[in-house]
Amino acid sequence: MSITLKDIFELIQICIKAKPQVTNRDLRCLVTKVFNRVLKNYTTFTGYVSENAITAIKEMNGIYQKHKIVREHHKKIHRSITELIKNMRETNQWDYHLFEKKIIELSSVNITTVKENQQLIAQGSTYQSVGIKLIHWNMLDLNVKIIIHDHLLRSDIINRSDWLAT
Repeated sequence: MSITLKDIFELIQICIKAKPQVTNRDLRCLVTKVFNRVLKNYTTFTGYVSENAITAIKEMNGIYQKHKIVREHHKKIHRSITELIKNMRETNQWDYHLFEKKIIELSSVNITTVKENQQLIAQGSTYQSVGIKLIHWNMLDLNVKIIIHDHLLRSDIINRSDWLAT
């Protein structure tokens, strides 16, 4: 039997009761680091790829090279889950359905370059402020789609079949 998102939600509450000094960030790490495999059931691809990621993929000449392009959680999943836990903790209003809904919302990914992803980590940064232009899947060359589908849209992307390289 594997651990579920509901189990993690309950563990967060147990940790708070047992050890109130545990930080919201530590509790968020239960979701994003310790039991991150649970997020596989929620991660979706939006269909958007940054212009720079497309260029990087084309420069690969059909051979995937790690550490150039990444799946980027454009809704700032770490910061947002930490804030959600903080709010539930402060109000003592623990709502699993809201928690799950937020996880689903926050688990969508775009494809960007590693450099763009690093720039987006900065507090207050946005795609616009960093100068990232997104291109939809329908506008991509077949070779770009193949690299993305085969190497970035692995089995942990639940809507992987929606993005076949055709």
